[in-house]
Amino acid sequence: MTVSFIIPVYNGESYIARCIDSILDNKLSDYEIIIIDDGSTDQTSMICQKYTEKFDEIIYIKQLNKGVSAARNLGIATASKDYIFFVDADDYLTRIYRDSYKLGNADIVIFDYYLNDVNSTVSIFNEDTNSISKKSMLKKYLLMDIFNSVWGKAFRRKFIQDNNILFPVGMKMGEDAVFMGKCISNAEKLHYVNKPFYVYLKNTDSVSSKAVTSFTDQEQLILYKKRILEENTPEDTYQFGKKTFGDVMSSLRSQTKTFVDFKQLINNLKNHRSLYVYLKSDSNYYGIRKKIQRLLLQRKWYFLLYIELKFENWRIRLK
Repeated sequence: MTVSFIIPVYNGESYIARCIDSILDNKLSDYEIIIIDDGSTDQTSMICQKYTEKFDEIIYIKQLNKGVSAARNLGIATASKDYIFFVDADDYLTRIYRDSYKLGNADIVIFDYYLNDVNSTVSIFNEDTNSISKKSMLKKYLLMDIFNSVWGKAFRRKFIQDNNILFPVGMKMGEDAVFMGKCISNAEKLHYVNKPFYVYLKNTDSVSSKAVTSFTDQEQLILYKKRILEENTPEDTYQFGKKTFGDVMSSLRSQTKTFVDFKQLINNLKNHRSLYVYLKSDSNYYGIRKKIQRLLLQRKWYFLLYIELKFENWRIRLK
């Protein structure tokens, strides 16, 4: 197996060298490292250029700031090896086991990973198997958000190109999840390797941790996943609706400090009619607390919903 490692980076002077070194240290036989600099204004460019002068395997491209999706799409267009492996610039790799290369021409390969350091392994599947079904992967993607990110996975380049799979440019949140949905829906052969080598550093300052001031991306992602569900696992409609409502209520709860904040978020939510109507649709699948929240949303009793969510937030913190 030959691999194109794609690293999008923006102002990563403090960690990009560690990321690059971790790949080089594996001393692989046939690979390339494609670094897409998304318009960095710090010393990232200088650091990366020094690497390109020293290592023929490294390709460095700098573009105007267009976002991570555009950067990854450029990386896909540049890649020339059998498999594409996306690496976030603030993460790094440990030693790659040689068994990880026995991929059997799979379209997507999923690896276990380390969370924050090598002492904490996250297992994706409990089964001791290499072959996994599309249905089991879709269920985890739709109902558990397990596959909302592209790091820690290998994608067969020809599969990506033949199906014209790209990242959606313009989304600020959820672009990885849309890309993964396209991949899983089109994949015919999936492979699982239960030996981790990717170290994911959970970043509380990342985009996914920031306040939701607009539900544009969340609506796009939810409705996209809903279409995948209807086409592949309609039996999970009940659970998906429950999860969707919980996700949106969680966004409202976690981003609200005052009732003024809450009203602004509600107004933003109402502007996204498809999502708003879907949340208020008939739902027998909620527990009593979610049924109360849905009723308050339906009746437009927003102050009571605000109080209920504040109480739920307080209750969660006590646990």
